[in-house]
Parts: sequence; C-alpha cells; structure tokens
Amino acid sequence: MSSREQERGIAVTERLLEVMNAHDLEGQLQLFNEDYRSEQPAHPARAFSGREQVGKNWSKLYESISDFRAELLRLAVVGEEEWAEWIWRGTKQDGTPLE
Repeated sequence: MSSREQERGIAVTERLLEVMNAHDLEGQLQLFNEDYRSEQPAHPARAFSGREQVGKNWSKLYESISDFRAELLRLAVVGEEEWAEWIWRGTKQDGTPLE
C-alpha cells in the first residue's frame, strides 16, 4: 500500500468520525458510495447496502440518541478497503446506555 492510499483511507475515516460526532448527516452521506455495503460479522442480520439506507439508518439514530458519540479504536486500510473498529456511545430515549 502506498503512503498516499494510506493517507486517503485515514483521511476518509477520520472525516467520518468528525461528521458522526457532529451529527452532520449530509456530510456523512458524502463519504459513502452509492453501492456501499455494511457488514457486521457479530450481527449478520444488520447487514445493508446503499447510501440511501445509510441516511435512513443514521437519521433515526441521531434522532433517538441525541448525545451520540463515536470513538475510532482501530483502522486498517488495504487498497480501497477500510476496516474499522468503533465504539459508539450515547443514551437511548428510554434512558439506557448505548455502547
């Protein structure tokens, strides 16, 4: 991997962290391709695809968890793929914590 590819990946992921913590849905959607695929190995039933679905999911999350914050724990960039490990925190509407 070239240093330019690595910088590109880190810059995109760091920008995603920034817009998520700002609850900037429009800024967030600009970072996703139309054919984006979301896969969570620990939760396979939560898989989805497409930028439009990203917007639907995150608008609901920002509405229901007003103090949402993200923390980036680990990042791996291989070519055009990025693998990230995150912790998401906040308080759900019923008062229970999200982590």
